[in-house]
Amino acid sequence: ELLHDRGLFETHTIVAHAIHVNEIDIAILAHSNVNVVQCPSTHLRYAMGVTPVPQMLDAGVNVALGTDGAGSSAAMNLWREMRLAVLTQRQAHSDPAAMGGLQPLRMAARNGARALNFTHSGVLTPGMQADLLVVDADRAHYQPIHSVPAALIWNTEPADVRDVMVAGRWLMKDRQLLTLDESAIRAGFSRALADMMSRPFGQFKTYDLNA
Repeated sequence: ELLHDRGLFETHTIVAHAIHVNEIDIAILAHSNVNVVQCPSTHLRYAMGVTPVPQMLDAGVNVALGTDGAGSSAAMNLWREMRLAVLTQRQAHSDPAAMGGLQPLRMAARNGARALNFTHSGVLTPGMQADLLVVDADRAHYQPIHSVPAALIWNTEPADVRDVMVAGRWLMKDRQLLTLDESAIRAGFSRALADMMSRPFGQFKTYDLNA
């Protein structure tokens, strides 16, 4: 309510986590077309609680999936977030059918594109941007495949992704990056970590929302 009253929802907005919200908050999020991104692995790691996703979806809130930061979710694995999103909701609601069907895939793809305001991405239909990935489902841990959507949600790991296309352009083929220098990126990570660890901790900027 405070964020709404301060006008923060007057433009395209993404709210992360949105765990401790009530019915009034959910109604405000829906009315203001606010996007919610839940990050289940972070919520579990720090015992933060569970985003009330079914209630939000029923109210018309666009709920997507995120990996949060490397400091909390470590692996930055969206496939894992899909599984955890389902499992946490089923546990929280004591409902083995919660978040069933294609809902996890929708949250990862279509809803994610909508949250980022990518109007031509998120689904594979005529007129939309050709963003896709190819998964190697011949690997042993997929077998036997009784449902392709279920296999994608419950069996897929990042290493299973073989090819990636964005806007009709292949960025990865046969697990080889075509537009980036992976070795240079890894070296950059090490330098960035060393720089971050050399800085003093405990210096945070605070903001007064009541000002």
